Amino acid sequence: MRRQLNQIFLLFIIIAVTACSSDTDSESSLDPTSEAVLEVKASGEGVSPLKQGQPEALPNEAQLLLGTDGGVSIDGTGKATISLPDTLMAELGGQGELFFDTYSAVEHSKTLSFRQYGGRLLADFNPNRNRDHLLTIQTRFGTISTPGGQFLLVHEDEDSMIWLVNLGEAGDVLEITGAGVTKRVSPDAARWLSADGAISDEIPVDAKRLQGWYNSLQAGETDLTLGEVLLSPANLVGTTGQLPALPRIGYAFDLAQGEQGSAKLTLDPVGLFGRPRYALEDCNGDGSQDIAIQAGKLQFDFRPVIARVLALDVSVVNRTQAGNGALWGLDPAGGELDRVLLEAESGQSQTLSLRPEQPLHAAELALLDGCFVGFSLTPPGSSGTPGAPRTVVTQQPVDAVVNVLATPEQPRTAEVDQIVAWPVSPGSVQIDGQLDDWETLTGPAWTPIEAATFDQACDSRFPDSEALVDLAGEIRFGYDAENLYVAFRVDDDGLVRYAGDDETYFLGDSTQLSLDMDLTGDFNDAGRSQDDWQVDFLPNVDSPRAALWQLGSLTSRPFDEAQVAVTSTATGYLVEAALPWASFGISPQPGDRLGLAANVNDNDTPGTNAQECIISTAPRRVWDNPATWGALFLSPGE
Repeated sequence: MRRQLNQIFLLFIIIAVTACSSDTDSESSLDPTSEAVLEVKASGEGVSPLKQGQPEALPNEAQLLLGTDGGVSIDGTGKATISLPDTLMAELGGQGELFFDTYSAVEHSKTLSFRQYGGRLLADFNPNRNRDHLLTIQTRFGTISTPGGQFLLVHEDEDSMIWLVNLGEAGDVLEITGAGVTKRVSPDAARWLSADGAISDEIPVDAKRLQGWYNSLQAGETDLTLGEVLLSPANLVGTTGQLPALPRIGYAFDLAQGEQGSAKLTLDPVGLFGRPRYALEDCNGDGSQDIAIQAGKLQFDFRPVIARVLALDVSVVNRTQAGNGALWGLDPAGGELDRVLLEAESGQSQTLSLRPEQPLHAAELALLDGCFVGFSLTPPGSSGTPGAPRTVVTQQPVDAVVNVLATPEQPRTAEVDQIVAWPVSPGSVQIDGQLDDWETLTGPAWTPIEAATFDQACDSRFPDSEALVDLAGEIRFGYDAENLYVAFRVDDDGLVRYAGDDETYFLGDSTQLSLDMDLTGDFNDAGRSQDDWQVDFLPNVDSPRAALWQLGSLTSRPFDEAQVAVTSTATGYLVEAALPWASFGISPQPGDRLGLAANVNDNDTPGTNAQECIISTAPRRVWDNPATWGALFLSPGE
């Protein structure tokens, strides 16, 4: 990423610094008589120096020295290049203001602080990474600090949020503080900070795309915001049929988990009049439990969704007269962006749809007497126009997202990628995380796992890794009358396991099996059914776990009856497991073929739950389309 930033800096006006710089044992404030002062060169119209907050006239291509509380104002038609010798080089652009507060130099320590209000700042502080340096930037919503590094600070919405992107190298420290909470931003990652001080999860950054956007912005060739560059449109569906019980009132719960994160919902304890009632009921007769709400409110928090929420559709059933309900869409500061009223008559359903001009960060549903069925974060159409309302009325919607991959469906052909499972005698495979017994088995050896079927950041590497391989894997199968045996060998340059408390292990480094237990019966069926399963393995040496997903109903549970062992290796990890056939409801025979895709998930961004890359034995693999998987042949043996 640093090389890309250096290329961006070539666009800067490189200026000769006329002021002197001293590393003597003295302190200096920012004033024109200091030995070390800030120099600004402005180009283009719309740039004004600020003295005590008041703008002054400045001709084009002018230079000035800034003292304490001096500043620069940009109205969007110009830019300013700011330099402090051996300490800071920065470009200020967009509509905003920047004020300089303090500067001090004591021995080899330099500290600099200023305030930025609006606009964007591309900066390289302490390029030589000298010790005991510190830069502090105060924004309207929080504070940015770094002892040295390259970063981009963008006020996407002057009244609601800012973005901070770490453009530095491994080891550079960049922190953002809001509402008393401080979080680091890893290299090649970004976070946003909202007006209420909330800080987002880390978001991976595509360096090439970011550089292209910045160059286009400089040339006046794009009006895309940084958020549009870093985040794709949200595409998640959540239904109440996924809930095993009524969530605890006043506590956030996840709904619609997927690769883009999850939305968090909360049953408001106060409600409309201070005494709300909530219950699980089948309100529309579809066999699925809905959340019945009387004089209550349901809060939506989209901040955990790693995507731009451009459209929200909420399906409800009204049980009182029309008009006694509404849905509000909110910005990061809690301000109202859009609103729609519940107009359905008693006993009727309605999809409440919001399509605001700005992305949604939260929403609120209020019902006097009605039922919440589910919601959709609906992506734009193929032309980029707002997507048509997506109704959610069934227990498990077709568009529900679990481990979603945006790959077009393809029909299965007669020739599929086939892996052979060899029959083993009882007790010949010990689930202990050691593969010695596998090496003594007859039959086919290891099958490579190498086709990338999902790529959000397959080129990214674990920070500071010196491993030669980012991600690679291989797999081997055996079986007997009771179990399917599987062993994974994975090379991974850094382990970032899923840190949540549910079964979405694929949001982190993990191994996975996609299994179609009735391959013959639905060979050309591209849809999910009750014989389609997904098994995820959490590679935790101390407490290895497996999760079993029933893909027909999109439900999951801990796969407690499976035996799982995990061992760390010098280059990654091993996963070994015995999976009872009874858990899948089948008793296969030698010679049978099952649908199969063996997959390895990768996350190289510590501190996040994300699925950045997937490699598979099935090159066309789509998680919810068994027709794109390969096959597992249960060999009769010799």
